[in-house]
Amino acid sequence: MIETELQENRHRLLEDYLTTYCLLVIINKPALIGIFIAEGVRLDGEYFFTEPDLNFLSGAIEEAKHVQHLILRKQWRFQIRPMTFSNQPIEYAPSEKVPIQWGDRVGQGRFGTMYKISLPFPAHFSSSPNATTLDPLAAKVFDRENFDLGRTEWNNLSHVNQKDHSCL
Repeated sequence: MIETELQENRHRLLEDYLTTYCLLVIINKPALIGIFIAEGVRLDGEYFFTEPDLNFLSGAIEEAKHVQHLILRKQWRFQIRPMTFSNQPIEYAPSEKVPIQWGDRVGQGRFGTMYKISLPFPAHFSSSPNATTLDPLAAKVFDRENFDLGRTEWNNLSHVNQKDHSCL
């Protein structure tokens, strides 16, 4: 019976929980994987942990808040959020990895900096395996302190543009 349980946990670890286990290794807490498996909490490539997702740690370990903080800060190393194309600005966490290849800085405005970019990883922005990359593109990175003003600028451009301009 114990051997069957070990085999089942081994399969879960190697299949469903490998990314979560790697994250726990990075923060020096690999022994917590059993708790994550028991709670059914894992990184799945699409969903990112939030603080409430990790509340179960409070009843399991003394340094729960510290471990939660480390997990939330380091999880971006193990999965990348798929790109979505919309007329809404996308807000990324400062430490989040994005599937963008950054090029030269091409300008500075009141609300942020413009960069030439490319999206060389079609798997991160399309469900089609035959998707082609989109080039050239520009990204405006809004300053955190002016983010609301930048969002207003983006909304104004989107409203005026009404999909008539291929670069927006």
